[in-house]
Amino acid sequence: MPHAEQTGKPLGRILVARGCCKDAEIETALRRQRREGGRLGEILVATGVVTESELAHALAVQHGMPCLAEALAEAADAELVSRFPRAFLTRNKVLPLQIEHGRLRVAAADPLRGEVIDDLARMTGLTPEIVVAPAGALVEAIRTVHRADELDASKAIKEIRQDEHAAVWKGAADAEELLEPTEGAPAIRLVNLLFTQALADRASDIHVEPYEKTVRVRFRVDGVLHDAHVLPKGFHPPLISRIKVLSDLDIAERRLPQDGRIRLRSERSDVDVRVSITPSAHGERAVLRLLPQEKVLPGLGELGLQADDEKRLRELIQVPDGLVLVTGPTGSGKTTTLYALLQILNDGARNILTVEDPIEYQVEGVGQMQVNPKIGLTFASGLRSILRQDPDVILVGEIRDAETATIAVQSALTGHLVLSTLHTNDAPSAVTRLVDMGVEPYLVASTMRAVLAQRLVRRICGTCGQWRAADAAERATLGRHGAGGASRVREGRGCEACLSTGYQGRSGLFELLVSDAAVRRLIAAGRGEDEVWSAARQAGVRDLEEDGLEKVITGATTVKEVLRVARRGEAPAPSTGIEG
Repeated sequence: MPHAEQTGKPLGRILVARGCCKDAEIETALRRQRREGGRLGEILVATGVVTESELAHALAVQHGMPCLAEALAEAADAELVSRFPRAFLTRNKVLPLQIEHGRLRVAAADPLRGEVIDDLARMTGLTPEIVVAPAGALVEAIRTVHRADELDASKAIKEIRQDEHAAVWKGAADAEELLEPTEGAPAIRLVNLLFTQALADRASDIHVEPYEKTVRVRFRVDGVLHDAHVLPKGFHPPLISRIKVLSDLDIAERRLPQDGRIRLRSERSDVDVRVSITPSAHGERAVLRLLPQEKVLPGLGELGLQADDEKRLRELIQVPDGLVLVTGPTGSGKTTTLYALLQILNDGARNILTVEDPIEYQVEGVGQMQVNPKIGLTFASGLRSILRQDPDVILVGEIRDAETATIAVQSALTGHLVLSTLHTNDAPSAVTRLVDMGVEPYLVASTMRAVLAQRLVRRICGTCGQWRAADAAERATLGRHGAGGASRVREGRGCEACLSTGYQGRSGLFELLVSDAAVRRLIAAGRGEDEVWSAARQAGVRDLEEDGLEKVITGATTVKEVLRVARRGEAPAPSTGIEG
């Protein structure tokens, strides 16, 4: 039961009293709240200061309510839950549990959302009685209860195997069957269920991989591939054919790679699916990238930047000209960072134009151009075109070639602020890459304002994360960066909310190289990456691994996860970094 003596006190004070965080961490979060808005609890969870479970217990204490942090699905009446639209419950993070004595018992992540409670009262004609629960656990419980009576992919596969009408799986599927809209057709049913499961599991990609005797289906969740299903080889031809039909590709062509798109409508939003099919030794492989069209664009303060790096970036992009680069491998969140910067610049006083491939976010007030090489619209030609549109800020999705690099640098030199990305392992390598593309070192030195290298690490699950004593290897790794005194680390036990991985969601690791006077002199003189990096280190730059280990100390991620994506190895040169 809530502690009566703390009921009504400020949330931060309750969290400190419960030992969940420190006063200094609350002050930092309050400053961010004053600057960017939002709920204090959400900021503390997003920055890894407290877990969702700790926040839920503190909110329960603050409002004098009970807290239910576990077994939410088991506590809910499935028939009662089925009366409410799943999208409504998921969006508002509320779960009806039971009707008791004429009152509706409801679990809610935010007890202050009175309008949602009023909606529940109108829907049922009953007075809601609130129980506070962690947001992630609520969403997972809603999914579990609503899917309880649905047919999942594993069960469908078993039924299809036993189906006396499933001869279609023994050879190439009939085109008419694949085009038939009925849900009963085996190929259609299986593909639909794979999409449903992937979206429910928060997968970003579906991989269909044929081997000699089996077909493996894997989902990429939080940047890591997980086995979803292993199917008999006979499932492969109709499965690939159905995907081709949906993406308007040639079913008969099996020798050449093909690319297509599918538009799905899920309960939350439309989903754009980018399809790539390539031949392999045992048949065609398919990779399907899932891109929800109503993605919430995070602000700069939500990406995981340290406070000092965030402050520097905000200052750097207020200059009228120059080049700001974000570097890292594919899938490291570079475009999301660029859009977070655009949100700050998009104040109505600037003309902001972009050339992208693809356009990942639609931004009100920004002119966005989609690259289309088939008609000659490349990054370089698109960049030339938008220069005639009187831009103040230009975003180039990626600098891929010498022509684009040259135009981008010239644009930065002639009074435009240019934001773009490069595929390099770390910040100093960006200088070398531009020079290798034919840009003169003195021009790089004159235009470059900053390079932000980044990776993505998985965040510890807010539902099952817990602190434990650090082992010897973890203490040794933390000690390399002056944190040898850290005796505790967090890890996730694994639960339904995180698919038993111990991780849920991702956060950035960052390495910000600011082009100060010393760095500019070295670049202009054509000095190597080592010297540029040494000057940056003397100015106090953290590398990716150091930034990650600071996040380990705060409980946001694990040592293993940081080393997986950001370890430099023993050599001092930054170019030895391993791509995540």
